[in-house]
Amino acid sequence: MKEVEIFKEIDLNEAKGKMKFAIIKEPYGAESKPVVSISVNLEDKEEAWKVHIPLSQVKEVRSILKEIRADYKQHKKEKKQECEQKSKKVKKRSQNEAKN
Repeated sequence: MKEVEIFKEIDLNEAKGKMKFAIIKEPYGAESKPVVSISVNLEDKEEAWKVHIPLSQVKEVRSILKEIRADYKQHKKEKKQECEQKSKKVKKRSQNEAKN
């Protein structure tokens, strides 16, 4: 039988709702290993989605999430720089056209 213990709830930053973290003992039947369950509830509705992470892999998942975040930040920074360079080129072209 599943035994669920809500560990923590946090408000979502990007939308109205909550993210809930729980530990589920025997999630897939007798003698199955415990998992961390992460669910997202939007605007006090039932779960929009849920993921189960085996407790034995929490560190590995955490490491991957950190890597994803770092890659995203780097990509965002590169895109910003690319846009700034394009903007400078357009501005320079406009100034040259204004001189002529």
